[in-house]
Amino acid sequence: VRRIMKREEQISHNVMMQEVEQLEKMATSITLLFLTVAGIIINIILSRIVKNDRMSIGIMKALGYSNLSILLHYAKFSMLIGLVGSTIGIILSIPLSGAFTSLFIQYFNVPMFKMEVYYIYFVYGILLTIIFCVLSGLIGARNVVKILPADSMRPEAPKAGGRIWLEKVKSIWNRISFSWKIVIRNILRSKRRAAFLILGIALTYGITMVPMFAFSVWDNLFTLQYGEFQRMDYSVDFAMPMNHGTIRELTQIVDVEHIEPKVEIPFELRSGWKKKAVNIIGIPRDTKLYNFKNLSGIEIKLPDDGIFLSQILADNLGVSVGDEIIIKNFMPNKDEEPIKVKGIVEQYLGSNGYIDIDMMNNILGEGQMVTGAILKSKDDVIGKLQNIKNIRQVQSVQDMKDSMLQYIDMIIFSVGIMMIFGAILGFAIVYNVTIISISERSMEFSSLRVMGFDKREIYKLISRENGIMTLIGVILGVPVGYGMCRGLVSSLSADLYSIPLILEPSTYIITGIATIIFVAIAQLATARKIYNLNFLDALKNRIS
Repeated sequence: VRRIMKREEQISHNVMMQEVEQLEKMATSITLLFLTVAGIIINIILSRIVKNDRMSIGIMKALGYSNLSILLHYAKFSMLIGLVGSTIGIILSIPLSGAFTSLFIQYFNVPMFKMEVYYIYFVYGILLTIIFCVLSGLIGARNVVKILPADSMRPEAPKAGGRIWLEKVKSIWNRISFSWKIVIRNILRSKRRAAFLILGIALTYGITMVPMFAFSVWDNLFTLQYGEFQRMDYSVDFAMPMNHGTIRELTQIVDVEHIEPKVEIPFELRSGWKKKAVNIIGIPRDTKLYNFKNLSGIEIKLPDDGIFLSQILADNLGVSVGDEIIIKNFMPNKDEEPIKVKGIVEQYLGSNGYIDIDMMNNILGEGQMVTGAILKSKDDVIGKLQNIKNIRQVQSVQDMKDSMLQYIDMIIFSVGIMMIFGAILGFAIVYNVTIISISERSMEFSSLRVMGFDKREIYKLISRENGIMTLIGVILGVPVGYGMCRGLVSSLSADLYSIPLILEPSTYIITGIATIIFVAIAQLATARKIYNLNFLDALKNRIS
């Protein structure tokens, strides 16, 4: 027995557990985000209901009801919303979670005898949702305590008007049309509502940008890994260590443009109390099939007396260039060897160390031993070598890509769900804020009707308001999206891969277009509210 490998050291186990951890992080962050947005919407709705029920609240207080009892009355609204929403969520979650679990099993080939629903999580979900909703409702209804019975019998005094700061800039303000002046005044006077809508659109942009980034980054990652870093077409692994002459024999079987020997052996690398078991690859110093670059993107050559570490491995060991580490192979009667880190290289897939092949053989105490070869060839390498004795496997670059894509497809599916959530979030925020705005401004719109505005022109005013706030939200969403992508890179980077933070201009543009589409759909959904608004009733209620 040369080595006992624990389950935690198995690559397949690590891949699956990393995916589970990432799904857990995503589930937590999305849940908190949506509960927060729902809480803010409930807050706005309850504050509006309290405002409309001002006279009824005054009568209840005059009859002896306390502030607490009235507050609890309104808290029941938010509790009912949380309960109904949780119930609908549970009903939808059962088939959705089953489909997601089946997909997980399919990708990772997990032996599963039965799927079980853990009902305790339904209880947790209901309790968490109700707590968020009730707290938001209580905050929204807090103005109940300020209402006095005598004051509530009179209509609420309108807010004091005043000039906005832009009106003081006469050269600009005088050039703006009357309808645009109404739009700008309303945005600047309803700061709370405008801030919430802008923040919501910025979050929608950020959430939408994450899957856009994820979809594009894998192409960049494969290009960097298999086009720039690894330049071979095939990797050949022998069934047992062979002598260097085997490389010559391979060139007689297949037509190669370039071939290099390799010695790939598992070692335990240690720095202080940190240790990691990885494969160290020994290759010629003048290799043409590996293009080593440091973290600044500068090409570096393999040294004859040190080791290069991948960035992931260096981070795990907590070492930098110039530090000394201990390497230990798993062959019997072999001593530990100290070795200096001469470089930390960009390697986005896998975690390895690289040393000169002659130095590797000296460490192993062998002569001209090789465990495989890497080569460039347009020949049918797999077809000619797969049945050759002592060749364990022949992998093409495409095979390597396919093996990673099986895992990456799962990540892309998970992140793709975020785009759906982004669309739902954007729709919910814009729709609810617009509906509330229309209801609160019915008197204003009725006055505009008297002045000659038709319903289409009033709808255009609201569309312009939302358009300006959408533009501001998209601009503010750019740093929000960048931060979310950086967070995704940090959370997804693991022992098996490191994701480069490469954001193409097209990612920002496509995300902006998608966000505008989500907002436009929500805006269209509110059109019926304007066309069904009874302007005469609004004026009568105000006069009475």
